[in-house]
Amino acid sequence: MTSQSIQEETPSYTLLLYRKASGQRWSEMIIFLIGFFAMVPFFELRSTPFILMMLLWGVLVMGLTPALYRLIYRPHYTLTPDSLVIQKRGESAVYHLSEVKPGYNYPNLYVVKGKKMALLVSDDFLSDLEAQRELVKRGLKRRGK
Repeated sequence: MTSQSIQEETPSYTLLLYRKASGQRWSEMIIFLIGFFAMVPFFELRSTPFILMMLLWGVLVMGLTPALYRLIYRPHYTLTPDSLVIQKRGESAVYHLSEVKPGYNYPNLYVVKGKKMALLVSDDFLSDLEAQRELVKRGLKRRGK
């Protein structure tokens, strides 16, 4: 593996607001439900204060989980000419581009070594990843950039 990187990216907060890993989606749902059941004894259901508290709680959960994810996991993605390097929590995983295949549900969902994985990166990074995957698949080298 060469150490020359084509593109490096640390996902921003706004990117993490709309691109989420399945674990992050599940944690948001569980945290929201815990808050919901914690508020039920204190408010009458279908009352205005209850609805407002639920809306506020939902906004708070949806707004804070990307920041917490970024703070805890510290994700960083690096694309090299022949591999994809994913760093989370200081641990690095290197995947050869022949092991990375696009998923079919979402543009950022990939199958890596037979396991579905959400790549929390920008569209530019994904397009560079796809271009580099094609070059590796055809046995060509990258020009420019």
